[in-house]
Amino acid sequence: MANLFKSIGFLVLGIGIVIYLGSYLILDFTDEQVKTSVHPLLFRIVAIALTLLVLGYVLSFFQRAGGMLNRSKCVRCGKPIPKGRIYCFDHQQQVVEQYREKLEDLGAKAEKRAKI
Repeated sequence: MANLFKSIGFLVLGIGIVIYLGSYLILDFTDEQVKTSVHPLLFRIVAIALTLLVLGYVLSFFQRAGGMLNRSKCVRCGKPIPKGRIYCFDHQQQVVEQYREKLEDLGAKAEKRAKI
């Protein structure tokens, strides 16, 4: 969500720059009526862009801060676990046993192929 606000903010800011340059190049900026009609529009566009950018960066900060506060949980059961772990102790043992069984099965298959 924060990235969306930042992206839209930069897009709107780019549109504001294009409008400003377009009014400079296409329209005659010496005309007083053009000056008074373009400047309020540019001010609103830049204000909207800056608001979206600030909102995006503030949300990004709070998302990161909230991510630090979340505790790690086991992928399978959701129990709280120490930081850096994926599974709780019980599920860690199950995964290790499953991995060992898989290695034994692969070893047995390799021995059968070697005998042939």
